[in-house]
Amino acid sequence: MSISFKNFLLEKMNLGVDFEKKLLRKMSNLVAGLKSDEQAAAALHALELADPSLKRKNIISIKPRVGSTRRGKVDASVSGQIIGDGVVTLKNGEKKYISVKSKTGNTVGQFGLAKAFNNDGTINTDTQEWKSWLQPFGLDTKKITAGLQASIHEDAGLPWQTQQSVNIKIPQNHPIYRAMEKMWGSGYYYLRELNSGEFTAFKIDKNFVDNELLKNLRVTQINYPNRDRKQITIYLQSDMMKFKLEVRNSRGVGSVRPTQIQLRILTGP
Repeated sequence: MSISFKNFLLEKMNLGVDFEKKLLRKMSNLVAGLKSDEQAAAALHALELADPSLKRKNIISIKPRVGSTRRGKVDASVSGQIIGDGVVTLKNGEKKYISVKSKTGNTVGQFGLAKAFNNDGTINTDTQEWKSWLQPFGLDTKKITAGLQASIHEDAGLPWQTQQSVNIKIPQNHPIYRAMEKMWGSGYYYLRELNSGEFTAFKIDKNFVDNELLKNLRVTQINYPNRDRKQITIYLQSDMMKFKLEVRNSRGVGSVRPTQIQLRILTGP
């Protein structure tokens, strides 16, 4: 990854954070009766459609959530308290958590994998990181190591296709399903800006994840690393969305050793 491309990614991330902060501030001002705003009104309308208890008249305040964003050991059922960008306080004292995404924001979640890989491209298959996140996919460890080493040494000599089409159905009791559940978390509202300028919102809970978000989940393609591709990419889709899991180095700029697994949305609401 070039420095210029890394700067481009950092700029996109900053734009996403700015969007979240500005929208939450507009929503807060609207609820407090300080200033009307069409964008904030559209966001609140989407939340109300997702949950009638989030009607504007029921809300006391909307504030940015503060605190840690680390959720490695947090149970998925209560992870919304960490995933949420904003906290909505209702008149009955109840708190609701919302995750805000701009129209270009497609990252769902990410977790560390630093212990699973070594600097030379070899894999520590006995680590919990490997067993929890990657072993369930049945990945070919020789292809991964050879591909990472080809990238390290800029060697093109790989005697196999590094893109593999598959069609693996994932039932709800499968470790891959549980990994996707952990990525999404639970107990919050997913609020996303649409290209039209309107918003859509979903209540992310066990029922929604099982019956809509990850319904009929399957793995469709696995891309192994090679000289020009430093990461492992796993493509999945459900009846509702298409996703990709990226196993990569979070620093970029020549770094090869994967240190992170990240879930992104490719298509969907």
